[in-house]
Amino acid sequence: MIADDLRPYWAEVGQRWDQTVKMVNTATGDSLPRGVVVEEVKRAPLMAEVTPIMVVGDRFAGKSALLNRMVGGSGYVPRRTEDHSTHSLVIRGRKRRMHATVVVTPGQQFGDEFANGDIDAWDAMLEPPNYPAGVIYVVAERMTRPWTPDEINIVEQQRRVAETEQRAALARELESAWRDTLDHEPSEEEVNANRPAIDEEVGSRIPSQSEQYWQRSLDSECRHFELIARRLLTCWRTGAIAEDLWLVIAVTKADLHWRDRLNDLKRYYIPSPGVPLSPFGERLTEFIHGFGSGPRPRLAIVPIAGRRENFSVLPSVAEATSQLDDIKFDALQRTFNNTVGEFCGLEI
Repeated sequence: MIADDLRPYWAEVGQRWDQTVKMVNTATGDSLPRGVVVEEVKRAPLMAEVTPIMVVGDRFAGKSALLNRMVGGSGYVPRRTEDHSTHSLVIRGRKRRMHATVVVTPGQQFGDEFANGDIDAWDAMLEPPNYPAGVIYVVAERMTRPWTPDEINIVEQQRRVAETEQRAALARELESAWRDTLDHEPSEEEVNANRPAIDEEVGSRIPSQSEQYWQRSLDSECRHFELIARRLLTCWRTGAIAEDLWLVIAVTKADLHWRDRLNDLKRYYIPSPGVPLSPFGERLTEFIHGFGSGPRPRLAIVPIAGRRENFSVLPSVAEATSQLDDIKFDALQRTFNNTVGEFCGLEI
């Protein structure tokens, strides 16, 4: 649950989410929010002060697509082949501008469980005295997807193996419970006769293929965030004043949930008094608690989308449709850029 001293902190985070949703819902062609302009340039001017920013998240969350959309692109990004990509940006507010170097970090090697060795590429950016002044962490709840048929096959194979193990364990549990109801050791014939009932019960308890995939995606996202949060906490506590730093958690592909599941996303990602913490919320509050009673980084958790398109995570999962028109989609991006600009100290 939420500690009393953190209630105002989380209330402010929730209010920002609500304000973003309101701005998008009320946006018209004549009332789009004023936008901070983000542009990609070849390099920052000599002697210019440059702010380091990281864009990080689990595999296939949409990190590159989000950055592409921030700088005015379509949100479409071909498959990245390099471990990470570095971009030089100028971010313009109402009265001044700032320069930033943005590193889009790798997720993890596909098909492998996440291990410490997979994130060595982060270390140069997260070892004191080096640290990012701001981090955009991209989450996609269950809306991540592999790129190629081979990767889809890996996901399906991993799911089948996990389901087989789950079925076997549940069958053993049910058979053990059945044996406990007997006053004798059942014969092989009795065991075989009871097996169809056990198989039927196992089938009724096993989640669908879609639910299995979604749970694996959520579990992977939580493990990923926990690992990056530990590194980030170490470098921010050691190398900088926390109140000058910021974290924006970008809940991407929110346009797919806008009318029917947006509140569910808010409850999952934003801790709220009186509401049990989600697995992600547990890891996020642990991260914030790590700063103790001292200054904490500024935090925003906001909905966003890199590209407005129909989306299917796997061939076996039904396609989802964007629920925002062009104007509201543009307003969603502008409010996101405004949040980043505000956290960078610019006037909107």
